[in-house]
Amino acid sequence: DLEGFAKALVETGQNPILHDGHHIRCEISIGIATTRDCDDEAVADYDTMLRRADFALYVSKNAGRDRATLYDAALDAEYKTRRAMTEALCADVHSGKLDFHLQPKVDLATGIVYGFETLARWPWRDGTVGPEVFVPLAEAAGIATEIDLQILQKSALSVARWNASHRTDFEISANMSAHHFSSDALPGKIDAILKASALPPNRLTLEITESVQIQDWNRARNLIASLRTRGIRIAIDDFGTGYSSLAYLRRLQADEVKIDKALVDEIETSRQAHYIMNAIVELAQDHLGFDVVVEGVERASQAQVLRDMG
Repeated sequence: DLEGFAKALVETGQNPILHDGHHIRCEISIGIATTRDCDDEAVADYDTMLRRADFALYVSKNAGRDRATLYDAALDAEYKTRRAMTEALCADVHSGKLDFHLQPKVDLATGIVYGFETLARWPWRDGTVGPEVFVPLAEAAGIATEIDLQILQKSALSVARWNASHRTDFEISANMSAHHFSSDALPGKIDAILKASALPPNRLTLEITESVQIQDWNRARNLIASLRTRGIRIAIDDFGTGYSSLAYLRRLQADEVKIDKALVDEIETSRQAHYIMNAIVELAQDHLGFDVVVEGVERASQAQVLRDMG
């Protein structure tokens, strides 16, 4: 009965509503949990049932919305694993246990490494967890911004010490969650990290993911302007994966565009991929004055194609 009711509710929402001359369509996602379907334990309290129904709702949304999901034994195991990971992640972030890897940034014209992108990694149990797993957990737990700043602090100190010891001048790039740009506190926090690490501001690039939805563009532009006056560079990350690529280029005052790996994977075999890449490079470099970085170049033949594009 519950599943039939939920299905009927989802189908009803698919019928557009005419309001003031506009057709409005509702996407309905439903999560259902019953004491019978959870597990063998006696579940008596309301909060536990609500958390499980909410997890089923999360599964519905993650599967594309417009559907209902019933919490069952399989979801129960997934829920318990996710909850254990979230609790462990929060504890490790609080104690500063997250780690980072440095990925080199190479000048294609010379082959010289001129800087690094810092990539967050979570040492958990006997392995290492990548951001594709722990970032959604961090977002849900409200600790994503704390992770960004912690990883930046560690990697900035590491690169600055290396530069001082070896008389190098490497720069560093780091991801910043969109949540940072809803608060005016970001520039002050970055100032503190640069001061503690002794990394010059012009050796730091902050990356904003292109697929992220910025809610307050005026605030975001003011924050970015404040960071750039300090000498800090701004990059648009994962360019080409979202739905507002050209809008991002127009609205954000950035210094660098990072083209997503998906566009370089077929650059040698697909005329369309080659054309799109070439058009983006020309637009960004020649018409908008951006530096261009391409992610995921794994073969010398790919590098040569990009080198020929300039």
